[in-house]
Amino acid sequence: MTEQELARLLHIDEDDDLSIANAVMYQGAAEEYLAGAGVKKDYDSSLYKQAIIVLVTRSLDRPDMLTKFSDMPVGDCGHDSPAPPPSERGTC
Repeated sequence: MTEQELARLLHIDEDDDLSIANAVMYQGAAEEYLAGAGVKKDYDSSLYKQAIIVLVTRSLDRPDMLTKFSDMPVGDCGHDSPAPPPSERGTC
């Protein structure tokens, strides 16, 4: 995915070089995460692109999370609190 396409899909202004640079870095982390999970890199797949965008968006919104995608909340509790421990997931 090109920087321009990534910026467009993330609704980042094309003049916002810092945000684009951050998104590109998070894109690499998302690709590594998916590869580690056994997912083949395939930008011809809309589903793969969507997974990258979701992971990059989460990283941009919560940079403190870095690449610990396993800490992402499962389900929507209606707020941006940290993910509960695994034993408490499914509750808010």
